[in-house]
Amino acid sequence: MGQSENLFTPVEWELTDQVRFGESNRLDLELTVDTLSEQLSHSCGYAFHNLGGIDRSVHLFALPAVHVRALRVDAGLNQACKDGELSVEATLDNPLYQTLADLSLEAVLMAPNGVTVSHSTPRLEAGPVGPGATTLRLVSSVPRPAQWSAEKPNLYRLRLKLRQGDRLLERVERSVDFRRVEVRGSQLYLNGRRLKLAGACRHEIDPLTGRADTARHAEGDVKLLKAASLNYLRTAHYPPTKELLDAADRLGMYLEVEAPFCWVGNDADPSHLGAVLTPTSAMVDYAQSHPSVIVWSLANESQFNPLFEASAQLCKQLDPTRPTTFNNPDPKRLCDIANLHYPPMPYEDHLKEDPRPMFLGEYFFPVCHEQTDVGLDPGLRELWGAGHSAPDSEWGRKCAEGPFYGPGTPPGTWSYMVRSNRVIGGAIWAALDEPFFCPAGSTPATPGTMASGD
Repeated sequence: MGQSENLFTPVEWELTDQVRFGESNRLDLELTVDTLSEQLSHSCGYAFHNLGGIDRSVHLFALPAVHVRALRVDAGLNQACKDGELSVEATLDNPLYQTLADLSLEAVLMAPNGVTVSHSTPRLEAGPVGPGATTLRLVSSVPRPAQWSAEKPNLYRLRLKLRQGDRLLERVERSVDFRRVEVRGSQLYLNGRRLKLAGACRHEIDPLTGRADTARHAEGDVKLLKAASLNYLRTAHYPPTKELLDAADRLGMYLEVEAPFCWVGNDADPSHLGAVLTPTSAMVDYAQSHPSVIVWSLANESQFNPLFEASAQLCKQLDPTRPTTFNNPDPKRLCDIANLHYPPMPYEDHLKEDPRPMFLGEYFFPVCHEQTDVGLDPGLRELWGAGHSAPDSEWGRKCAEGPFYGPGTPPGTWSYMVRSNRVIGGAIWAALDEPFFCPAGSTPATPGTMASGD
């Protein structure tokens, strides 16, 4: 049927020619996972088993002949962080290749309490629309909206109605927020106020199903982590499920959404460019409309080769409203936020010539993705992490001699981050442990073990 380099993001296929109208239809899928982007993601490597298969939802849906093929919604605040700015870009699919007259796009905005909100451009009169694809753009201002933050996740509801005259062709709804994310000097700001990110890295994981069928944990995980006084999640090392994005929007959790690339070396083969840019573009298209997403990450612990230089530029072109980071130092400083993993304290002694905000993409090591035998070793092996990133440092020696504080992580680390004029926060590795059990029995999957059937 087709091929895609998308990873961990939706792929759509046109099935109209295969549908038997008026009869019962059965959907059979055959999938071959053999793409360059999958190799660059290393997703099977750090999962310790073959991830071949479809591990997220499959939906079959019907659309009118003329419909919204792609939708981009931006809702933010003006520079003064007072009034809202709403931008809608709807690309229509017009497969009948006919000219449509009297086409309009109506935008109904509802406040968190359900009351309809007045805004400057509630309706766009598109006029005659020619054959093929057409893009409609609507820009509107919203006076003094309730702002979104993790503490006060005020969500509005946008209802878009595509009409031809009085005839309703299609209705699409999206949750929108009004908030502004920006880097000022060496700090990160949300809605005009300095923001500190207290977070953890999160894999999509279930002890019985591995990477599959994880959407049911989304809301519960967000609630548990908020209850632990965290306000931020890094979606290591790939875009999360839609359910996690929705839960973070609704409950209030900041997200760093990461492109699906891990441990990529200096090989900058120009023929690999599409395999990097396609999943990155798909990530932005997929998660862009969610207010919880405040940072794009280009990759995990990789070399900042020319392929990632191109993806940094692509992210800025697709979404200039959010800062970018690279979970490893990027020497050319093309991203907005510098990033280090497990540096010893004091953190501000690192990258001294770099004026950007500094983020600890990973720090502290209480749990890990090592697949240990939980029956024989209930997490005790994680003690190896104590001071491992700086064994010769003062804190590395103290961790080895005394209580376990984690690699390079002495007491008072969070207080240090709060007071710092440069460190904007960090993500503990990890939000939860990763051991999972093979379908055939109770033996956990371990490094080098293939959990067949998962």
